[in-house]
Amino acid sequence: INDFRKSKGLTYIDEFTREHADMFRQFLIDSGAGPKTINAYLSQIKILFVLQLKRDALIRDPTSHLNNVPSKRKTLLQREEDYYHEEEVKSFFSQVIEPEYRLALVGLFLTGMRYEELANLKWERVDLNKKMIRLRSTDTFITKTPSGERDIPISNIFHKILTDVREHTSSVYVFHSTSGNKLSERTLLGVCKRVAVKANISKTATLHKFRHTFSSLLSQFGIAYEVREYLLGHKPLGS
Repeated sequence: INDFRKSKGLTYIDEFTREHADMFRQFLIDSGAGPKTINAYLSQIKILFVLQLKRDALIRDPTSHLNNVPSKRKTLLQREEDYYHEEEVKSFFSQVIEPEYRLALVGLFLTGMRYEELANLKWERVDLNKKMIRLRSTDTFITKTPSGERDIPISNIFHKILTDVREHTSSVYVFHSTSGNKLSERTLLGVCKRVAVKANISKTATLHKFRHTFSSLLSQFGIAYEVREYLLGHKPLGS
């Protein structure tokens, strides 16, 4: 937003016109960003002007006419690129991985958590007796959305893993680095990419792909759409 403002020589907010709004939308499209990213920026700038309008800093909202950029519908082949198939998952986890990073990658796969949720999860939020992970916003971590606060059931396999880890760790974090400190996304992504190469996985290796894989598995197991959305933190049940 700031780059666009400077390129147009805009200093004050009331200098921003409908024409500038249209140019800003096109500026985002020309940047090559995806629809999700573009729409996020459009949402931010629209909120900015709505707030200024409420404060009587403006007479009219120059962004009120802006429409979101439509998402491109992916083909089935393109969708398969978003998650790992069963054979790829087996090949991935059959590789040698440092225990701490294996646990984190397994955690992403078996819970569908976002990386930030996983990296900030502390043992106080894990109820091993009731087999439940209770994601909540805290003083040090805020969920991406209000619906990000949710309870995620722990499968029997994962419960066995976590129980063993709990007995042998002194870290406050459930998923941590080899030194017991908070996980580094860059480090974990690097591990993920190296393991994917060893596993002969041709797809682009990302941490977020495990989240999509979790969602795909839920769908294959016949879990209702509303429940899947809740477990992924997209929206609360019953909404």
